[in-house]
Amino acid sequence: ILIVFLSDCSHAPELDSDSYFLSVYESNTTSQRNLNSEDKRKKLLRNLKKAYGLEKEAYEEDIDIPNKRKYRDRADLRRIKVGSDVPVELPDAPPASVHRPISSENKGRKMLEKMGWKAGEGLGKEGSGLKEPVSMGNRSMVQ
Repeated sequence: ILIVFLSDCSHAPELDSDSYFLSVYESNTTSQRNLNSEDKRKKLLRNLKKAYGLEKEAYEEDIDIPNKRKYRDRADLRRIKVGSDVPVELPDAPPASVHRPISSENKGRKMLEKMGWKAGEGLGKEGSGLKEPVSMGNRSMVQ
């Protein structure tokens, strides 16, 4: 553990009296060596609070300061002002409908046909499952 002291150089004739130098001492006391890192952190924090006169201060929330700079989303401002060079192309696929059958090019339909399903049959081992899409409607009571 290193202990650092800041001293004035008035006692050294070869140095300017206004100069300062750092003194470094190594501390090898057993009490310092046996402290774990969390204890060292707490002790350092306690010493810092004591040095700045904050040992009895509670944590204060960030107060809204009028001159404090707030985050500005510059990318959003640029998108509003300039726009985008890349045009967005919407797919040509028509919207889905429960009144129109799924096309034969549909990936899901192809997979079902490979497993033995045929148009007009129900799903499941016996073919007795749903044949129509589940319709949307209002339910008066949920059971």
